[in-house]
Amino acid sequence: MIAIGNPVCKPDAGPRSANSDAQLQGDARTAWERSLLRSKVGRGPKLVLQALLHYTWGKPDCWPSNRSLADETEYSVREVQRHIRELERQGVIVVEVDRSLSTQRRITFPSHPHAHCKDGLGG
Repeated sequence: MIAIGNPVCKPDAGPRSANSDAQLQGDARTAWERSLLRSKVGRGPKLVLQALLHYTWGKPDCWPSNRSLADETEYSVREVQRHIRELERQGVIVVEVDRSLSTQRRITFPSHPHAHCKDGLGG
């Protein structure tokens, strides 16, 4: 796995990593998601962020395809790509190449308490 942006997340052993199994539930999950949604990002990136949170189920990472995100947000695939780059630029997410996944990438939230990232938003 190769980190594309900054901050850097530790590499792990595949799609079902220790990262993936650490799940927030209940009030902790709600508080974490609300803190992310209060991020100073534009309307487009925020809608993509909401869709990404739908795929995390309280976990620190997810790997939805751009097509799935486009279908959920009603944006084009190109717009989704642009919004993901913006979220990454602002440190809300980290996008890493992960050839073990069908989408070939892992999206991690460095602010998640169980994320193995450093230098992220709240991490």
